[in-house]
Amino acid sequence: MTTTEPVQRVPDQMPTGLYNLRWVGGGQATPRLRPERLWRSSALLAPNPGIADDLAGLGVRTVLDLRDESERVLTPTAAPGDLAWRWVPIFDNQLGAFEWDSLDALYGIMLDRFAGQLAAAVAVVAEALPDPVLVHCTAGKDRTGNVIALVQDVLGVPRERILADYHLSAQLLGAEYLADLSAVAGHEHMAGEAAHRVTASPVELLAANLERFDERGGSRQFLLDSGLTPDHLDLLARHLLED
Repeated sequence: MTTTEPVQRVPDQMPTGLYNLRWVGGGQATPRLRPERLWRSSALLAPNPGIADDLAGLGVRTVLDLRDESERVLTPTAAPGDLAWRWVPIFDNQLGAFEWDSLDALYGIMLDRFAGQLAAAVAVVAEALPDPVLVHCTAGKDRTGNVIALVQDVLGVPRERILADYHLSAQLLGAEYLADLSAVAGHEHMAGEAAHRVTASPVELLAANLERFDERGGSRQFLLDSGLTPDHLDLLARHLLED
């Protein structure tokens, strides 16, 4: 299984305070997603008054934040500019209230307990299109990775490519991300901080959740059972799939 791919989907210059930024799509396998329409990244982890302009310069018009409120209050506040800012906390502001001993366990909790939040996040993406949308959590790999994977999987993107895109986070998160994360967290407790400090994104983690989706009838049925509508699925296909 191929787990790496070129990093040409990353902007030439990363906006200050932002990590793990790239658009989702490209590659040789079909179907393909339209270039520069679906983006993913970390949260803003260092002050950048021009972040809205930076993102608008990439074409982004909607930003979807998947973090709990306890995480949001610790990070710099971004001036909205002309962007639409949406918030769907995947863990429904409960991340600090349950125990888990591995990222695999956390992924299972995400699917088992918060399927409705995952579907709500995908709905925001669908409704924001065809204008480009950026999806982020704190690192941009776990919650973001599952939401992006659901979008890709329901559109028929080959799973080899889904896993390769997920694995790319390990190359884009490093010492600078961890330094900014530490500065943001300070001496306060950030819910799920242990997960945020793990920069690896082994494909086995996401592959396990893709199998869990299959056990529930596949990504499409999982999303429909969790509150997404067929109209949302049509919007995703119409605006993300290349002809």
